[in-house]
Amino acid sequence: MTFQDVRRNRGFNLVNYLLFPRPECSYKADTFAPDELIWLPGSLDPEDSNPRRNVPCIFLTFNSARFMMLYLHSNAEDLGRCYSFCNMLRLQFQVNVLAVEYPGYGLCPGQADEDSVIANAQLGYRFITQVLRVPPEDIIVIGRSVGTGPALCLAAQYPLYGVILICPFLSVREVVRDHLGRLADLIGERFPNKDWVKRISGALLIVHGQKDVIVPWQQGDALYEACSCRKRLVTPEDMD
Repeated sequence: MTFQDVRRNRGFNLVNYLLFPRPECSYKADTFAPDELIWLPGSLDPEDSNPRRNVPCIFLTFNSARFMMLYLHSNAEDLGRCYSFCNMLRLQFQVNVLAVEYPGYGLCPGQADEDSVIANAQLGYRFITQVLRVPPEDIIVIGRSVGTGPALCLAAQYPLYGVILICPFLSVREVVRDHLGRLADLIGERFPNKDWVKRISGALLIVHGQKDVIVPWQQGDALYEACSCRKRLVTPEDMD
């Protein structure tokens, strides 16, 4: 989809267009091993056959795993592009992993914005707790880049074991402010992570490379300072 195509849509929003660039789909329904790609009906009712309400997810299991990791990918990824990372999480930490797709990404219908991305993250959480019966204290949510927004939104609402943020930001407005100064005041706020981080109850791990040219690592440091829970900050010098 080109910029001109998007402009013709009645719901066009420049900030959303830049925030969710939607890479070309990197997978098909038969790309992954059997049972690794699952479809969650929006109502979690198995009889709900409306394809527009179904959300594709990667579900990777590990025998005898205690923890469930819910992964929320960056805006430059889809499920195909983050599969190897999710598989590494499963094997390295011996956990089950559920990765949720965003609207308009990969095979998922819809259009990504703050509300729709959070809604899909909430659906993944409800599937884990209501269908798989995993208690919140055995859930770790991981967010990368824009995925740190829905990750912190969940962590602020539920008593999770912990949340891991990779290259997080204070808020979308604060990212824009670092690049465009006072022009940031002209846009509506999205993903107010600086407020949500104050409400989490589980452990927090922040990993933010000092060579990140999109979101300065100091934003990750500021989130770390704003959190009052058990926490750790890692800022590798050579990580972008």
